Order: sequence, then structure tokens, then C-alpha cells
Amino acid sequence: MMKLYSRLLIGLVSLLLLACTSSSEEIDVKQFQVENHETEVSEGDFIFRLISEKEQYTQDEPVNLYGEIVYVGDKEEVDIVHSSSAIVFNIFEEARQYELGDGVADIGITTTLERNVPYRETYEKNVGYDSESPKDYIKFVEDFIGQNGVPIGYYKVKGMTDFAIFEDGEHEEAKHYNIKASIDFKVQD
Repeated sequence: MMKLYSRLLIGLVSLLLLACTSSSEEIDVKQFQVENHETEVSEGDFIFRLISEKEQYTQDEPVNLYGEIVYVGDKEEVDIVHSSSAIVFNIFEEARQYELGDGVADIGITTTLERNVPYRETYEKNVGYDSESPKDYIKFVEDFIGQNGVPIGYYKVKGMTDFAIFEDGEHEEAKHYNIKASIDFKVQD
């Protein structure tokens, strides 16, 4: 009788260990369909584009993601005033429900846009965590930052350009623009 209990206990412990060691990284992204890996939004004299060069990547290849602002107005050039980046990328990994925000360090940066010449910013991995973050999230962020590509997953990107143009040159009368766009892409083996 004792041998039976021992075998049952060993079997139960084995099943529990197997369940606990099966990786939370085993993400099935086949259920997700990429809807839009590039988009363009117009507002006033500006066009904002958000682009992933591919709909699907492997986890070993870099994700090529960028945003563009194009001035299409009447002037030869305009100055825009923005935060440390004229384009902000917020990424959400849908399968795990992890948000990877983009940080802003400075404000009051001026960039000159020439008419019909795209101003491009390429996404650079910029994400962190704090001591209160769950261990699974910390591991994911470390994998996200540490590898050439990004972990397997289905990613939604919300891009935004938020800037002002001062028509009077005195920084008193500003026209404010906040243009948003969304795209998605998958990473598979």
C-alpha cells in the first residue's frame, strides 16, 4: 500500500513539475492575424506614417519599425517643437498582455521639416521595469532588450507624433498637433 502511495505521489509531483516547467514563452501566435503593418494619417499640413517593414519576423531578426512626419504645406520648411523624440512608439504584446512604453527625456526640442521630405525616426528598444514588476514581465523585458530581434509574439504598435508650430516665431501662438497611428506585426520561429 505504501508503494502505491509513493508511486502516486511521485507521479503527481512529476506532473506538477512538468506543468510548472513548461515555458510561459510557448506562445502560439497563429491565432493572431496582422491587420496593418503600415499606415498613414493626415492632419492639416502634415502626414504621419507608421511602418513595420514586414508583417512577420523571426525572433532572431531585428524588427524594422519606424515613423515618418512629412510636411506638405506651402512653406519651404517649418520648425516643430516636440519632446526628446518627435515620434513615440508604444508597443503592446497581445498574447502576454505586456505593455512596452517609450520614455520621454526632454522637452522643447526643435526639428526643421523641409516640405515633402520625410523626417524619419527608427524605433530603438527603450523599455524598463521596476522592482514591483512581475518576474515573468522582467524576464520578457530582459529578453526583449537582450536579443537581436524580439521574443515570439503578436505586437500592436501605437505611434504618435506630438508637436507644436509657433507661427509668430515668439512661442506665444502655437498650433498643436497630436497625430496617432496603429500597426501590428508578428514574431514567429
